[in-house]
Amino acid sequence: MKKILATTLAAMTVFHTAVFAAPVAISDVSINDGLITVEAINDSGTDSIFTLTVMKQDNTLTDEMQKLYATSQQKVKAGEKFLYQFLIMDERDGVRGSGTYRVDLKNSAGETDDETFVYADSQGVSDFIDAVKAAALTVTDANTAYLQIGPVVTAPESKGALFSMQIDRTELVADADIQNNTMNVFYASNKDRMGTLNATNFPQELRASFGLGTYNAGDTAKGLEILAPTYGSSRADATLYLGTLTLMNQSYASTDAFLTAFKMAYGLTTINTATVDDLETALKNFKAVNNACVTEIDSITGLAVGQKYQAYEKVVLALYNAKATTATELQAVLQNAMPDVGAPGGGGGGGGIVAGGADNRKPVDSNSMSGVGASGTTENKVTIFPDIPSGHWASQSISYLKAKGIVSGTDSGNFEPERSVSREEYAKMIVLACDIPATGGENPFTDIAADSWCLPYINTAVASGIVMGVDETRFGFGENISRQAMAVMTFRALKQKGVTLPKVRTYTGFADEEKIEAYAKEAVVALYEAGILNGKGENSFDPVGNATRAEAATIIYEAVK
Repeated sequence: MKKILATTLAAMTVFHTAVFAAPVAISDVSINDGLITVEAINDSGTDSIFTLTVMKQDNTLTDEMQKLYATSQQKVKAGEKFLYQFLIMDERDGVRGSGTYRVDLKNSAGETDDETFVYADSQGVSDFIDAVKAAALTVTDANTAYLQIGPVVTAPESKGALFSMQIDRTELVADADIQNNTMNVFYASNKDRMGTLNATNFPQELRASFGLGTYNAGDTAKGLEILAPTYGSSRADATLYLGTLTLMNQSYASTDAFLTAFKMAYGLTTINTATVDDLETALKNFKAVNNACVTEIDSITGLAVGQKYQAYEKVVLALYNAKATTATELQAVLQNAMPDVGAPGGGGGGGGIVAGGADNRKPVDSNSMSGVGASGTTENKVTIFPDIPSGHWASQSISYLKAKGIVSGTDSGNFEPERSVSREEYAKMIVLACDIPATGGENPFTDIAADSWCLPYINTAVASGIVMGVDETRFGFGENISRQAMAVMTFRALKQKGVTLPKVRTYTGFADEEKIEAYAKEAVVALYEAGILNGKGENSFDPVGNATRAEAATIIYEAVK
């Protein structure tokens, strides 16, 4: 309730500002590595020259001594924001830098705004650090860090030190939970190294504790913003925070414990959301930062190019369906994606339209395929069709579809993998594979007999919007299906089933891009990005070329597995 009220008040403040916007407004005064930045906006409606002056508020000083900084003038267009940056010296003319300062802003029409802030110079920050460290010595189980350190940190006289350390005192003192968590985290994280804290590392530790205190108090997004954690040598990408927080989902007693958990969760998130093109970088960074899955990552990134690409596709598709939440789960995914290096071509490839490319196809005579049995003797491997040995590049797809009753052999008992597929054959295969509900109705085509085996499947495919005839009266019975038409039917069938295709890689276009007809372009792009289809050799797609039975089986398998 407290956070909801605060959000509501903040929204009311924004509304008030929007309706009654001041013509001259200082929106923020902040500090970063000692450089103070004043942000302002010209809401006067006209271009204007703005004069900004910074003065120290000290009644014991003369007016000239109070005006520590020269006046700055800037011409600002209507509606534009502008910045003014400056440094405060530790000492000037015998006067220390610590104190309260006022920023005065005036435009050429005489309209003004001002803002005050409290600043602590290096001596002031050092005094604050000593006071906190002294209070830490008094912490016991009965007198918690919140009771002992809290009053020192939140005292009014510490406001300048907190500002100089880039800690928002207003947010810190406004929420008792954040205060409590911040002090306890700070003490737990630093009690064994309190004596080593100084002006260099103390601000970092207190800021991190404030961020984790905010995180533990429930405002996880704000906590991460304050913590600004790094991953490797770079600051973590805030767009991945949501996925990272989902994997963490708990409180942490110390900043070290938090950062260890964050790096693991963030690393898993980068892998879970990676495409084929950037998976390798994500894996290598994960190994370097977390020292986890080292053997598996080295094995998969060390594969030959063709094998590696296929393995990466398997990883991305597996993680699209089920995100890895632990290093152990990622380890299993990587192990499952490794190809069977003993098989011809390094564990299979694919026909031209499917992932792997036509150049990887290496049909092998079944008599030449052998393996080592449990006894160590050589035995023939089982074949699913006489002309499809277990080492055939499409054997897995054909075996799967045969078991489902989606494909069968010819009259000779063979599968005939290189024979072209007809339009009606593919209509039956895709309707069965996607389990599209059967649809009755009259035969709309003159080239299909009323008692034809394919009519029920064609009626279902047409009624579901998966396929149309080649013209108003003909289906195109007996005609070979083109590669682009097969892509379109597959894409439409998946949409009919409500399937959202993943994007595992970026479509960059084929060499014969201009030959892909407009009606097929969306399907080709979507299936390519999902890792379901590829081009042929020399980056061609051959959209009007015929698709083979092996290619048809494999694209359906990749689409529905």
